[in-house]
Amino acid sequence: SLASTLSKSLNALALTNRGTAYGNFQVIRDSTMPAVLLEMGYINSDKDFTYIQSANYQKVVAELVTDGLKTYTKSWDNMQF
Repeated sequence: SLASTLSKSLNALALTNRGTAYGNFQVIRDSTMPAVLLEMGYINSDKDFTYIQSANYQKVVAELVTDGLKTYTKSWDNMQF
């Protein structure tokens, strides 16, 4: 649900959102809490690289990820731990 929530928040980016997929990646494999690996563009694509090197794009990404995390954690209000 974390990945889906973040993915929805990132739909506002100029680059195409490729959605979510499961991957057995070392950087998140042994996490004991929800974890995602975000790819916000690719340096081997001229179009992507133009965006990802832009300070404005980086700011927008940070804001959208923050918004997605806020949305995700709001769902905790109804959970009992």
